[in-house]
Amino acid sequence: MRTETAGVVAPPPLIFLTFLACSLAIHRYYPWSSGLPGPLRQTVAVAMIAGGLTLVILAARLFRGVGTAIRPWNPSTALVLTGPYRWTRNPMYVAMTLIYAAISLLVDSLWPILFLPALLQTMNWGVIQREERYLEGLFGEEYRAYREQVRRWI
Repeated sequence: MRTETAGVVAPPPLIFLTFLACSLAIHRYYPWSSGLPGPLRQTVAVAMIAGGLTLVILAARLFRGVGTAIRPWNPSTALVLTGPYRWTRNPMYVAMTLIYAAISLLVDSLWPILFLPALLQTMNWGVIQREERYLEGLFGEEYRAYREQVRRWI
């Protein structure tokens, strides 16, 4: 089995946190709020955080269950094709996106939402495409068949 890694540009949580920190720093000096009522924002945000945490915990448990690396800078030893991986190839990144958007709601800032397309493009270029090339090289036809059956996001 090959031991190289996907060669991601940075840990995905760090990418999300960097974009969030930058957008919230801008919000500090140039506030841009949604105008949505606080209770509505908070309720939706809490639901999104709960969903995101549930999704990332479930995905991480599945990785541990098959004995493969959760961290994309470590070698993969198995494909996970069950649970949320039946609907999305990237449930952990979907979860991080939900949590990122929820934090935007909690702090009532539209800046993180404005930064979201750039964040997702960075994830696509710096993480996902690299992971997909790596997994295809490692697992071949099994991964190609999976990729054709399951969408990247949702």
